[in-house]
Amino acid sequence: MKYVLGFCLAIVYWVGLASASPGLERAQKSFWSGKFGTAAATYRSLIETHPRQADLWFNLGTAEAQAGRMGQATHALETALWLQPDHKDARFNLDAVKAWVLDKALARSQAGTLVLPGSDDLGTGLLSSIPLTPIRIAFAVSWCLLFSCWYLLMSTARRRASLSLVLIITGLVATCAGGLLISRSYIIDDARYGVLLDDTTAYRGPGQQYDTQAQVSNSVKVRLGGEDGKWQQVTLPNGQGAWIRSEHVAQIGTGN
Repeated sequence: MKYVLGFCLAIVYWVGLASASPGLERAQKSFWSGKFGTAAATYRSLIETHPRQADLWFNLGTAEAQAGRMGQATHALETALWLQPDHKDARFNLDAVKAWVLDKALARSQAGTLVLPGSDDLGTGLLSSIPLTPIRIAFAVSWCLLFSCWYLLMSTARRRASLSLVLIITGLVATCAGGLLISRSYIIDDARYGVLLDDTTAYRGPGQQYDTQAQVSNSVKVRLGGEDGKWQQVTLPNGQGAWIRSEHVAQIGTGN
């Protein structure tokens, strides 16, 4: 486990966790004693009471990684980053876990398509690559210009051709910016994401009677869709839709 030897715990300080101090001490003592599974279990019990503490999720992910449960580690570290996107230690450890999983998966002989942790496109690469702030600015400015041009066009007979051209251009920009905002809201900002806890098989439909779509490694991040019984619809990193057993995936942002 050369990729995770440098992991250490975050020192957790915040107001209102005094009642959890004994649990924190037990978890840290177990971790430094090499009892990583026990430490992870203790951190999970603390998270039930304090589910929005990024450092607890970070410590859980670190303990799970040292215990060799990389899928659970990835889920915990992704949740830490969901709660605190600038958590540099969580980002560092997450990259190390994915590198370890990738190295081990490539060393195994696999038949068929193998989906590995990597660049999490999830079919939203173009939308994700465009920063949200410039879209909002373009939307606001273009609509202001659109109404200004419309007012001038209605109130004066001069330069009607020039104003009409500007009106058309600003209208197109405003429409595009609005479409991007709506798309980001429905496709990215309101989307649910999950992490594969185990190596599993993805199918083209909700059941093993359907053709195999791919073999999916643990720690792969997926976009969650609908459910059908014990089956979860997902979007794989390559943008393909597939179905997997629900017990193999944990939603980011929940304690599951």
